[in-house]
Amino acid sequence: MGVIFNEVIARQTMMRGTITVASLSATPWGTISFEDLQWADDDGHQLMTVPSGKIRVNMWDVITRNFKASAIRGIELNDAVIVVDLDDDNRVDFVPASPDINKPLSEVEQRPKAPKKTTLERQEELGKKVRNFNWDGQHIDAIVKLSDCQLEIFQKNRHYVMNNVNARI
Repeated sequence: MGVIFNEVIARQTMMRGTITVASLSATPWGTISFEDLQWADDDGHQLMTVPSGKIRVNMWDVITRNFKASAIRGIELNDAVIVVDLDDDNRVDFVPASPDINKPLSEVEQRPKAPKKTTLERQEELGKKVRNFNWDGQHIDAIVKLSDCQLEIFQKNRHYVMNNVNARI
């Protein structure tokens, strides 16, 4: 099982950086369970931590070794810490957590608002940004289930932190 996982992770181009898991197990029906998934960018910054979860894949794609994003049918993340940055078009990217993520709101240091930028300035800035998650138009038709996760979201000049998130997306 680990050999196939390592091969798929080495060939994939959607998630930049290094992905490791402590253990993997799979059923003949296409459910892959993992423990302690760690995703770090090329600079070593932690992008996602998932203590346990499951990925459901289309078995025909596994048999034919046709490993694409379309092979994924479902993703279940348990107790994960997920940090998302949404660009102007609400495209998802994963980023390192802020240092204030675990502080109560009363202890978070208020930061001055960033100066307003023109649309052209924001587009130039986004064009230079290196994305950690580049789905590049690949078809993804999967159900994502979050169980007791911590979700931090950055969107323009807004910052949200949600604890104990249970969702089916």
